[in-house]
Amino acid sequence: MAPRGATPHIDRPNWQPGDDDADELLVQKVPDALRDGASERKLAKLLGLSRVHLCRCHMAAQIPEPLFPRLCEARRAGVIKQPLSVKSLAAIGAGMAG
Repeated sequence: MAPRGATPHIDRPNWQPGDDDADELLVQKVPDALRDGASERKLAKLLGLSRVHLCRCHMAAQIPEPLFPRLCEARRAGVIKQPLSVKSLAAIGAGMAG
């Protein structure tokens, strides 16, 4: 209990960590960048990815919708021995795109 006449929070530190709005700011910046037609370089920087990783993600997105869950299930079942890395998914997507 605080002594009489003292501030009621004398037993607690006055400092508290600041409110981190970085995630909220990122949520606002990414859609704005997409809408404004930002370059892949700027998008990669906003997302904290390398440009190569972003390009591989784009290639992996070429995998048809029904095939992706089957690939994941085959990996879980042990049919596919290699891990499904972004690099391997990008190679599959590039092969599917032609």
